[in-house]
Amino acid sequence: MIKHRILRDERGVSLTELLVAIVVFAMLFLMIDGVFIAANRSTRQAETGAEVSQNARVAVERMTREIRESGASGSPAPILVGGAAGTMAVVFKSARPASNGSVFCLNVTSSAEELWNAACNYYAGGPPAAGIATYAPVWQRYIGYYVTAAGAGYNLIRVSVNLTTPADALPAPAALSGGTVVASFIESFDLALTSGRLTVSLRGAGSGTASGSPVPTQRIVLDDTVLIRN
Repeated sequence: MIKHRILRDERGVSLTELLVAIVVFAMLFLMIDGVFIAANRSTRQAETGAEVSQNARVAVERMTREIRESGASGSPAPILVGGAAGTMAVVFKSARPASNGSVFCLNVTSSAEELWNAACNYYAGGPPAAGIATYAPVWQRYIGYYVTAAGAGYNLIRVSVNLTTPADALPAPAALSGGTVVASFIESFDLALTSGRLTVSLRGAGSGTASGSPVPTQRIVLDDTVLIRN
């Protein structure tokens, strides 16, 4: 009698019970997998948004800071904008030498002056208008920003070229070439120059994939107005 009870208590799991356990386990696995996929997509979406934002903001802040030191008027013009809507370009003169961006070159009478700096190029014959310290900027180079096709969007390019003389005419914005990429994932780049004000509008967009499927496109629109030095 005791032996019979022991054998009955040691019977195995039925096929139905096994199938139910497998189904429950599969459902739990799918739920957990879904949570991880959603978290991965959310993380990737946030990373893409941050990348687009940082990319564009750093480039726009650098560009507007450099443009602000240029001139609003003069002959030849120290700043030019041009190009088709969405793919515009800007080129302007800078008084900072390429060798030392912390120096701003000014017209002084001689090397004995406190504001004279050896990093500046005062060109042949000494400072412009030798003997008259106007303390006006002595243009060292021109800097340009333009966009060029890159995959489904554009790259924002920065180019810097030394001037032969401060009075050199600027190249046409549409003729800019070369340079280095300062921002990617650009959808459009527009500018407007009026009465010493430069309005900049840059739209950036980026996308990616997570767990084999695309995440929503992340966009940023940056608008800024630069008051250019007279």
